[in-house]
Amino acid sequence: SVENCALATECEHGSLHVSPDLGIVEIIDQDGSPTKPGHAGRIVCTGLLNEAQPLVRYEIGDVGAWSQQNCPCGRNHLPVLREVVGRLNDVVLAPDGREMILHSVFANVPHVQESQIVQETQRRFTVRILANDAFGPQDAELIRNRLRERVGDIDVEIERVQELERTEHGKLRTVISRASSSSRYTQAQRRVPPSGSQPR
Repeated sequence: SVENCALATECEHGSLHVSPDLGIVEIIDQDGSPTKPGHAGRIVCTGLLNEAQPLVRYEIGDVGAWSQQNCPCGRNHLPVLREVVGRLNDVVLAPDGREMILHSVFANVPHVQESQIVQETQRRFTVRILANDAFGPQDAELIRNRLRERVGDIDVEIERVQELERTEHGKLRTVISRASSSSRYTQAQRRVPPSGSQPR
């Protein structure tokens, strides 16, 4: 993860082992309770090596599940992730090919209560917002400008809605990308690759 508060590497049997010396990884349900092995939940991490900016029980935006079985490799002191289900929020594909996670687009926009950015195509975005009556054209223009500063030359439509799309578990996905190159970051279930040695 880009926050450097968790590390998992794949062993020769294809299991994804978490390294607890780099960070403490928890998988929790909607109430914040630990999930049972085999049940998907939100991944939260506490970093142990970053002295400049410690992260404690930081939700990195991924969903995963612990394995119900020990790995045949015998590294039982390293917890095993059975699968990484995906991200709650998608990665955006910019017109110039960059892939990015959007942050702080709505910071200090006081009249927005909830928001959701939907990338329809590589150059077309819809911003759905729940806002109070004080929301006006200046707020909309501020949101458009911030998106364009981050992503590039794009079309941005602001849409006022009464409710926002959520996952089957009730979580709000603040960024949804329908651009084909970003589809691998969506909520669809993804099994851990069976071979190779790839850090996550």
